Amino acid sequence: MASHDNNYTSTSDAAIAEIHGELLSDLDQQLWDILSATASAHPDREAIVSLWQPADATQSSEDPSPIAQSQCLRWSYGNLRDKAEHLAAALEKLGVGAGMHIAAVLWNCAEWGLFFWACAKARATLIPIDARATDDFAYMLESTTPRVLVVQDADTAAHLTKQNASLPNMVLRIHCGRSSTVVDGWMSLDDLLARDSSFQGDQWPGDTDDQGPPRANGMRGSHGDAPALVVFTSGTTAKPKGCPFTGRNLVSQTYNYDPNVDPSFVDRWLVHTPVCHVFAINNALRAWRHGHTVVFAAKSFHIDATLRALVEEKCTVMSATPTLVKALLSHDSFPSPRDLNLSIVSISGTMVGPEHVRLCKDGLGSRDAIQAYGMSEGAPIISWSRQDDMLVDGYHPGVGKVLAGAAVRVCRHGSREVLSRMEVGELHISGSSVIHGYFGGVEDDEEKFYNDKSGRWLKTGDQAMIDEKGVVYILGRYNDLIIRGGENINPWKIESALSEVPGLEQAFVVGVPDDIAGQVPVAIVRLSSRVTKAKILEKARLLGPQYTLDAVYTFAELGLESIPTTSIGKPKRMVLADTVTKRRLAEKSQSLKTGSQDDEVAVLEERLGGIWEQLMGVRPKRTDDVFCLADSITLLRYCDTVLRAYGKRIYLQDLSRCNTIETQAKLLVTRDASPRAGVGLMHRPIIVQNDDHRALSRREQAYNFSQRLVSKVEAVDTLAAAQDQVERFDLDRSDVEDIIPIRHSMYRAVVGQRAQSYRTRVVFRVHNATISHIYDGLFKWMANRPLLRTILLGVQGQLYHIIVRHNHNIFQKLVHEVTAETEKEAKDVYEDGSTNTHSPMLMFNATIIKAKETGRYLLCLTYNHSIMDALTLLSWHRDIDRLIHNYNTVIPGQTPYRLFADLFEGYQESLLAQQAISFHVQRLRGISRYKNAIWPKQRAPGMMIAGDQDSFYFSERQNSRDHVWKGEWQARAEEFRFPRRSRIVRLPGLFKLRNSYNLESMLFTKCALVLFNVIQTKSSVALFNSWESARSWPFVPDWIANALQPPMSIDGPTVEWILNMFEVNGEEVLADFIHRMVLEQEDIHRHEHAPWEKIVQELREEGEVATNASFRQSFVWDVSMGVAASRGFRSDFDTLEPVAKYDWPDCGLFWSAFMVDQENIFFIASWDTAQLNAEEVDGYCDDLADVMRKLADESNWNRKVGEVFMSPH
Repeated sequence: MASHDNNYTSTSDAAIAEIHGELLSDLDQQLWDILSATASAHPDREAIVSLWQPADATQSSEDPSPIAQSQCLRWSYGNLRDKAEHLAAALEKLGVGAGMHIAAVLWNCAEWGLFFWACAKARATLIPIDARATDDFAYMLESTTPRVLVVQDADTAAHLTKQNASLPNMVLRIHCGRSSTVVDGWMSLDDLLARDSSFQGDQWPGDTDDQGPPRANGMRGSHGDAPALVVFTSGTTAKPKGCPFTGRNLVSQTYNYDPNVDPSFVDRWLVHTPVCHVFAINNALRAWRHGHTVVFAAKSFHIDATLRALVEEKCTVMSATPTLVKALLSHDSFPSPRDLNLSIVSISGTMVGPEHVRLCKDGLGSRDAIQAYGMSEGAPIISWSRQDDMLVDGYHPGVGKVLAGAAVRVCRHGSREVLSRMEVGELHISGSSVIHGYFGGVEDDEEKFYNDKSGRWLKTGDQAMIDEKGVVYILGRYNDLIIRGGENINPWKIESALSEVPGLEQAFVVGVPDDIAGQVPVAIVRLSSRVTKAKILEKARLLGPQYTLDAVYTFAELGLESIPTTSIGKPKRMVLADTVTKRRLAEKSQSLKTGSQDDEVAVLEERLGGIWEQLMGVRPKRTDDVFCLADSITLLRYCDTVLRAYGKRIYLQDLSRCNTIETQAKLLVTRDASPRAGVGLMHRPIIVQNDDHRALSRREQAYNFSQRLVSKVEAVDTLAAAQDQVERFDLDRSDVEDIIPIRHSMYRAVVGQRAQSYRTRVVFRVHNATISHIYDGLFKWMANRPLLRTILLGVQGQLYHIIVRHNHNIFQKLVHEVTAETEKEAKDVYEDGSTNTHSPMLMFNATIIKAKETGRYLLCLTYNHSIMDALTLLSWHRDIDRLIHNYNTVIPGQTPYRLFADLFEGYQESLLAQQAISFHVQRLRGISRYKNAIWPKQRAPGMMIAGDQDSFYFSERQNSRDHVWKGEWQARAEEFRFPRRSRIVRLPGLFKLRNSYNLESMLFTKCALVLFNVIQTKSSVALFNSWESARSWPFVPDWIANALQPPMSIDGPTVEWILNMFEVNGEEVLADFIHRMVLEQEDIHRHEHAPWEKIVQELREEGEVATNASFRQSFVWDVSMGVAASRGFRSDFDTLEPVAKYDWPDCGLFWSAFMVDQENIFFIASWDTAQLNAEEVDGYCDDLADVMRKLADESNWNRKVGEVFMSPH
């Protein structure tokens, strides 16, 4: 065997920058022999530990070994060998032989190792595919033509079948889930292993040709040349390319170039990067080749799982980037280094410095930290031996020396001319560890690979140098990719997006050094007067968080008249990056000097100026008026940045009087630090509030979902609680995209009297679209509308919406497909209002229903009212219709709901908020004297419209129905599952009312309800809720609201329900009553945002009466139904035809109204069938229609109210 002690050779001229590592002698051994030998030597030693997978049920409970008694999956080498032999035999009986392609879409799991070794035994080709690579999945399958597809579980199988209706004609599709789960066209792994196969040789089930099993495409030859493994590149710059690794390649790559001093020591290798990547694959194979243990921490990378594996499994070997090391050390649960057992950390990435090695050794407690270099096309190529004398405290600025089985040379960039030592050029690599070409012979082969007398070489695109002692230095990347925290960022993608900004003349993106991320992207731009840096930053941010620009610099700021270019006009990006880096170093130096000043005000002035420069690209003078520089959204961002960066809170209202940096700095010095500072996702102080349901009985209050809502976290840590919550849904902690506080007035919508409370379901029939169109449209729609990806969170009395990062995991939880035999059965599905169809935690779900008898699809969308209102649905439904019709439709941007929620949360203690609270308290003061006005009367516990069969009080409510419906309820229950009565009322006088009194149709209907209520109750006041659209910015002065984006663009619910107490005086002239209502509505609009819980608190002992009244009767002017009515109830959608709409409000009687045309109002009454029967509601509808006609009759306008409405008929 070769060793790593400088046993490499160079060309005859020692000064030439070319080195060949020692040739390996055992490259012809079979892959299967590697596992066979290890299993024979160590049959009982652990080979695989998968912490996220349950223990193997086949293990004997009487076996006392740790493997058999483990709670997680553990396989010994004997287990792994036997299972792989069994699987290989089963596959071979189905015709899977040498050269056959097996595609494996698996997470980091034991089954991945099982299929790898089964393929090795059968001499088949394994093709691991990233389970996250949704965009390129079809391309990878088409380019490799596998005849076997393996996936993780039945859910993945079902999803892939739906998403890829035209999957390649694979004879065998295997899922590794439970055998009890049946998916059409798929077989479980357990069933495959358990079946008594009746197939012989090349008898493939379902094949119609006689040619036998197909062999590998693109790579043929003897066994040594045939690929054992095809690994795809990340596809950052183009389509992913398949890298075919032969058995010789893999034997070469897994050579133990840095053995333990004690050869009997058994390492535990932590494999936490995806097993579709060559580095994870090599780590696992090296461990198995040399009898060590592979530990899979989680199905995909998660920092919590990595930390758990390090502690609980005492892992000794780990690969990491500097970013990961810093993240581990900053983790709240990071233990003492003495509690870890790391012996070596293999560290890779850009700009690895001595501080990173020290962090590994001192922070992680690792004995050694060694750099390594490799590529998807071959790895590892360069590294160090831990015993190398050139390492000083474990570090050397070079990445290492050439390993056995590899060769490197440094050539003049763009040529094959080998340079001399100490010259900088492009790194080329060769040897038995490197592939000879891409799978299928793609065009890149000719550009990147070449042959000469010393072998076949690959151009890496990396900038490198070899010193006189044979140490290789990686200095940069010729291909311009920006490596941010180990992730490749394509600068051309950002530049392409920036080119769409009007007024941007030129833009170039380069990577510059960063202490945390390694590199970050910055833009160098030439701007016209019409565009600001803020627009540039925002445009890049829309691409995703990884594409966020760290800074924007103008040509002038960098002292550039033009971009430096090559002779053929290409920009010299390295020169640009160097220029920016020098400027940033100068700024950092200046900042440090400023920070040493004793005057805190001066320090703050400098820092605030830096924030302005970051946001706007302009640094104002300390006495400049900031309102000359920015719009109001930028002012809001400025306030937030100050809070996050320095722990000092400054409000929008402050900026109106402290409008210069100088005055702002003086103000901030006097303020204490906020507990919210420095938190990426805001941690808000939690105030335990009383519940909305205080007016309900104690038993009714007891029925809620607090068991599932409230986190058990003792300390108030909203982010940690949110991460815990998403984990309960089998999502990653990193999937928390945002946390938005829920307004207290919406609490009853999310913590109602049953799971269905305040849900709205809209059903559409889908025309001219396939199931793939529907899925694709829904997926893009959810990407554009964050509130659809919402999970509920409760922490110590405060409710939040967790916005989940858009991915296929959350999509699969929210979107489902069912099949119905007939249209009637389909209707039964979408009318199902049971608890099973309403998750109390998920605020949205979609069900695609296929009616077999017609072959048509229905789309059923169910929302919780806390994430939408009528205006929101208008735009959302328009968008989903267009996306199903054409996936490439560009969805217009909306103002993020986060802005509205932050304003409401942040300023509900402001003067404007206090004024709004006082306004409503004054309107409701004295409500306890008018209990007779609380209507309709409560005859049964709870107030629920439709679907109460799973409620706490169902039995009592059923008894009430027998009384209310005079014994007829059982016979009429099906008819009134969704109880509704409606009327269309012709009102010719509406037009004149609007012109003469400014009485709009919505307010006209509210006036009619006021009069109707006093008629019913004989009280002098009317009490009912009205749902106001509230499309306005909360608690900000007009001058700021006018500068913000139009509130109609807010992408979420602004609706507020307002408890009204209107007084009616029978002696008042009807025209005066109308005028008074118009003025009062204007006041309501000015104070429509008022925290309900604070109103109740201010009402003191009357708060309970107000809460009770708020559940009885509600009114909404339904804009969405009005829009539909204006079209004659015909849809103007391309693919969606509205079929039905269902609501589950917690209310006794709910009125919805809208205009059909200029003269006709349509209103609908829905009601709680435990409180009222159909005949009663019919009478109320007739009475309301009569009130409307009298109110719209011009001859009544100068008469007294009592004469018109209250005189005996």
